[in-house]
Amino acid sequence: MFINIFATKIAFIIIIMIDQEILNRLAKASNLKFDEKEQAVILNDLNHIVSFIDQLNEIDVCSVSDFSFVNHYNHQLRKDQTTKFQNIERIKNNATEMSNNYFVVNNDINKERS
Repeated sequence: MFINIFATKIAFIIIIMIDQEILNRLAKASNLKFDEKEQAVILNDLNHIVSFIDQLNEIDVCSVSDFSFVNHYNHQLRKDQTTKFQNIERIKNNATEMSNNYFVVNNDINKERS
């Protein structure tokens, strides 16, 4: 795995070559399974994407001014208003499990996926 990080005026630029180890970690994190032929195609596609991003990183944007919006519109935001929801029991009836008026959900973030 090759990672080279360096700073520019605009942002951090990360150059990564995707290898089999990274692909396996991405597949596990996204709960996907690939056969060897699919892995080769996906690995090639991901490296083409990284190569394209690397080409974009070569563009000189030092003369471009910073901006927060592409279009300079004056966005009118509505004022926040709170209202009391009237039908709480209907929501509670849809819950699989409640405890002290809180929804109980499974915590499987750290469990291994098969």
